[in-house]
Amino acid sequence: MAPLCQEARGEWPDDAAPGQVGGRAGRVWRAWGASEVNGDMEVWCKKVLQPSLTYRWAVGPLEMWLRGVRDELHVATKRGDEAAEAHRLVPLEPCEPAVDGLDWARWVVHPEGTSMPEQLDVQLVAVMPDRAVVARPESPLRLPKGTAALFFVSIPVWVRLLGHAQGRGAIGKANEQALTLNEFPTLVLSNIWFGDTMSGELCYSLPTTARRQIEDEPVRPHRARCPVYLRNDSEEELNIQRIRVHVAHLSVFDAGRRLWTNRVNITFKGEEAGSQMEFVPGPPQEADGKATLVGEPRELAQRRFWTRAFAALDSLF
Repeated sequence: MAPLCQEARGEWPDDAAPGQVGGRAGRVWRAWGASEVNGDMEVWCKKVLQPSLTYRWAVGPLEMWLRGVRDELHVATKRGDEAAEAHRLVPLEPCEPAVDGLDWARWVVHPEGTSMPEQLDVQLVAVMPDRAVVARPESPLRLPKGTAALFFVSIPVWVRLLGHAQGRGAIGKANEQALTLNEFPTLVLSNIWFGDTMSGELCYSLPTTARRQIEDEPVRPHRARCPVYLRNDSEEELNIQRIRVHVAHLSVFDAGRRLWTNRVNITFKGEEAGSQMEFVPGPPQEADGKATLVGEPRELAQRRFWTRAFAALDSLF
């Protein structure tokens, strides 16, 4: 599997079904470009593990150790305090072989029908959490009809671990399959119920607020900024107390030590009609300079779909 370290230049794929992510009517960007990048976001590229060496990797509060043993990948993790480790960014590099007090998990990455691996590759991919997230503005905000506001939501990414043991099959062809072994949240989020008891959804509650200005926000490499544009297209006033974002449909981009997602447009049509949600392809315009695709969406989505995106305090449990 080619690494997702690619400059975010691209086009609409011609072969995707209309109305789905990946198609011209969809909302996913197909990127191409350099297969490797220089600088801090080398943490998200593919790496060949040398035998008998232990490797260390860290982003924000999440720290990870990896080692390849024949056809197995051994992994240990530790999660620290976010406030103390918010700026930490360590590419995958060899470290001291003896690490005390860690619990190691083991995965076999040797595909059936192939020879013993000639080398073991790993790739750490930034992805969105596996549930929708709920954010709140710094204080409740009212949008009269015909008005709009841009928010920035800070979302702790998850880390998807891919393993690839390069061996050869019975007819001598190289194995190109990468296995998804596990996912690790950089920050463990608390649960929150969004909506009523009959039609609600279990989500993650974000510990930080949705902000209107971000100029003074510190760089935290384990968090992705998500621009959320809210528009009130109804005949009633919209009182924004909580916002739900379906993050499974978002890509993750790097713009130099800071991660971004593509932009989300939410149009409120009224309490009964609900809201229309749209995922804009490619990196947002706020990501200055070259952006690098480091994580694809978890799920395909239609270009636009209807959802309940806002809630008052009494709709949350």
